[in-house]
Amino acid sequence: MSEATVSAGGHEYAIAFDRNVLRRSFVTGLIRDDADGAPAARGATIVIDEPLLAAYVSDDRYALVGDPEVVLTDQTIAHPIGFRLVRDGYHPANVSVTVPIAPSGPVLRDVALRHVPRDIKGQVLGLTAGPNPQFLPVSGAQIDVTGPAGPGGELPLLLRRPLRRDVGAGATVRGRVLAPLAAVNAAAPAVSGDDHIVLIDGSGVAAGQVLRVGPVDNAHWMEVATVAPDPDRAAPATLVWMTEPLAGSVVPAVPIARFTPGAFTGATANLVGDAFAGEGILWVDVLPSGGDVLVLHEPGQPDRYHDRGARSGSAGDYALRGFARMGSAVLTVSAAGFVTQTRTMPATLLSGAPIDWRLT
Repeated sequence: MSEATVSAGGHEYAIAFDRNVLRRSFVTGLIRDDADGAPAARGATIVIDEPLLAAYVSDDRYALVGDPEVVLTDQTIAHPIGFRLVRDGYHPANVSVTVPIAPSGPVLRDVALRHVPRDIKGQVLGLTAGPNPQFLPVSGAQIDVTGPAGPGGELPLLLRRPLRRDVGAGATVRGRVLAPLAAVNAAAPAVSGDDHIVLIDGSGVAAGQVLRVGPVDNAHWMEVATVAPDPDRAAPATLVWMTEPLAGSVVPAVPIARFTPGAFTGATANLVGDAFAGEGILWVDVLPSGGDVLVLHEPGQPDRYHDRGARSGSAGDYALRGFARMGSAVLTVSAAGFVTQTRTMPATLLSGAPIDWRLT
């Protein structure tokens, strides 16, 4: 007995809805945090470019499901499928997978989500000498991520300020010596993203020199591309264009340190895996050593200068900016006159309250 009638091309077709609809999984896999492997599927959503496939997510897994008599019905060809996996707190993941001809079962494709960068803050205190010792803030303490090594032996390298843009394969990091020159002062303020600054006196400033702006615990670097007289101010006011936009602000009252780059030092570190803008952790095959600054070189891009590790400020405060790509971490704090401390911090502590240090 028909349940519906359809007219087409001068013919009447009787439709009976007596087929048992079968649904099968075409693609499935685990959704994990790429730093510690913890399940990361709960709360994730999937946007897929195949409208006849439905996406389901459990606590640790996803599945792309559909009726095999309706979707991907051509069994003579492989079917490429693309989908986007989104979860709060993580970078979206764009995934491509191919369902082969006449698959015997679902294609297994795990997805590793990268957590968005976060800042880890705290304070470094040191025990004073004398008959009535007390813990007081320590400025200038060096805080580094010193481990653990990755599954392939790669090592974490902490930058004082996060990356301003994504960095891909082929990038390297190496230490470089800097020769100090006379400091300069800005004639006008500038903000992050500007491509030039104005100096009160640009005498001696030349292409290739490197400028450091701000306090040592939060400085940003820039490399001079070209210089020219300032058309709006009397000489020796100078316009200075940078090789890339500023990574921070410039305040006229704060002197700008100036350097001539010298020799490179130590081994050349090769990046392992991509690094995203906003991240302050690079994974490298060997740690760079020596020099006054780190130089991040990426083919086709201007060199970028970075300080290594975090540094505590005048109140002993510090921040690991852009902490990412790690679950647990080994942190080391050193300061002149104090015993170096090293702690292994589990993921639960790295995402919670401030991490303070008491040095003796």
